[in-house]
Amino acid sequence: MLSFASSIRAANQARKQNPDSIRCLEERLAADPYDEIIRVKLIGYCWKCEVEQWLQHVLWLIKHLPEAQILRTPFAIPGCCAGSAEDQIGQAWKDTLESKNQSPQVLSNAAYFYSHSYEDYAQSLLESAISLDPRCAEYKYQLYSLLVSSGQRNPPVDWNGALELCKDCATMEQSDSVHIINLALLAMEAKGFDLALESAQKLLKLDSSDFRRVRAAHVAHSVLGRLALAQDKIDDALMRLEMACSSFKQELYPDIRPDLLLPSDLIRRGFLEPVLLYLNSCEPCWPATDPLDESWIDEVSRRKVPRKWDRIVLL
Repeated sequence: MLSFASSIRAANQARKQNPDSIRCLEERLAADPYDEIIRVKLIGYCWKCEVEQWLQHVLWLIKHLPEAQILRTPFAIPGCCAGSAEDQIGQAWKDTLESKNQSPQVLSNAAYFYSHSYEDYAQSLLESAISLDPRCAEYKYQLYSLLVSSGQRNPPVDWNGALELCKDCATMEQSDSVHIINLALLAMEAKGFDLALESAQKLLKLDSSDFRRVRAAHVAHSVLGRLALAQDKIDDALMRLEMACSSFKQELYPDIRPDLLLPSDLIRRGFLEPVLLYLNSCEPCWPATDPLDESWIDEVSRRKVPRKWDRIVLL
């Protein structure tokens, strides 16, 4: 079985292949339908350009290899082709889940699909996966991410529930800085300021070999700035805003936007110019997938916090 990272890598690489290479892959798959890596590559290639072929590969995996990690990625989710494709995938997961007792990984994969439309059902699937394998941080990470994303779409967010799951993950996988980054963000929202401070300080001490250290520093400065602002230490908060901006411009995650929680807090306190400067300075590095909205400048100038700025972006 391909790992999660290997599945993503194979699907992404296939998107760059030419039609002749794809035909060779299709011939090899016809000879061995259970060749997972070839099917994953074809899913990656067909994802947005050959919708019907993409759908057939996804449906085959759900029926025959429902533990395949590619099913827990955007490559297995209908985009512009929602509707009929989404219905067929939903029915395929329903049939698979009803066929027999499934492994935690299958429950996790199904939950990923349902989290886009049926969040309560996705949550119940993840809770079942965790009960079957309580020492797996992967399922707890998936659940706390779901609690935050679904709660932000349909408030309120269960910040305390998400925080407890994240704390478990950080304990179970102490070498994974993702959970420390998310812990700092969640602790702020759950009013666990001591934990937020501790986590932010840990992020600033990450070893230089950790490829997330730049993102970690960006989040740490934002959290420390928000903590300073809560104590009316305005100069410290503004200094942290500058440091967050500097670290963002070294960002290793080009598809992740800069933190907007500290700027939101500053707007509410009437500090508009530093926020406008922050936006302008970060603008050249802003991700194309989540672009800077020009209307935000006008809203900030009128002391308004733009829509979605208060949304947490977890790793």
